[in-house]
Formats: sequence, C-alpha cells, structure tokens
Amino acid sequence: MKENIIEFLKDVDFSKKYAFICNQYSNFNEGGHFNKKDLSEIFNVLNFDLKYASHDKSFFKDYEFDSFRFRFVLTYKYGFIECFYTFFNGSDLPFGGRLNDISEWENKNFRSEAEHNFPIATSKEDLYGILSSLFELHSALLDKIEKHFSKKNI
Repeated sequence: MKENIIEFLKDVDFSKKYAFICNQYSNFNEGGHFNKKDLSEIFNVLNFDLKYASHDKSFFKDYEFDSFRFRFVLTYKYGFIECFYTFFNGSDLPFGGRLNDISEWENKNFRSEAEHNFPIATSKEDLYGILSSLFELHSALLDKIEKHFSKKNI
C-alpha cells in the first residue's frame, strides 16, 4: 500500500506544495503562541473537524476504508505547525511520519527545497493561511485515497 500512497503523493504534487507552505511561513525567530481555542476557531471557519487529544496537545482525525486506515495528526507549539500521517493496512506494520518525511517519499530533495521541516505561524493570519493550505493539501490526498478505494470496491 505504501507504493500506492507514494503515487497519490505524486498525483497531488505533495512535496512541492508542502515545501511552498513551509517556505511561505518560515520566520523561525518570530513563532507565535497559540492555544486550542485559536486553532479550533479556524477549524470551524474552514469546516474541518478534528478531535483534540489533551495529553499531547494535538488534534487528529481517523479515516477508514475496508482494511486500510489512516490518521492525520496536527500539533502546534511556539507557532510551529507540524502534521503527521500514520497508515495502517490490515495486519501489516503501520507506516507514516511527519509531512516532511512523507514528502521525501515522493521527492528525495525535499529537505533542500524547504527552508524548515514545517510551517511557522507568527500571527493568527499566518495560522489561518497555514491551516487552510494544509487542509487543502490533505483534502487532495484524501480524495485520491477515496477514489482508489471506491474503484477497488466496484
């Protein structure tokens, strides 16, 4: 299944788009301080539903297609917005990682193309821009996965 995910990443130009987000929001020294409420308000505006896990101050959403499942996780600290995917395929070992690591599955040069491994918000406007862009990229990947499984079930 990992090979399929890599193809989906290529189809949506994941690495290039994620590098653009990281480079557009890259002021490392001016990272803002945001709280759960700040992020939740933007999620509501963007109509993106994530659950909150208080033990690690993260948000997540689970998806399931037949025996394939995956989790999208978003963490925030000091303005750093870091996301992860974990993919579960039946009884196989889970695979995944941070978006910068996953970007390297598609493009081995990702680290030289992105100034930082994740975007950094310095203001609520930045936070909105980052979340909007990340959710758009996530939705494009999710669409590819959904189409793959709907074709498989026909």
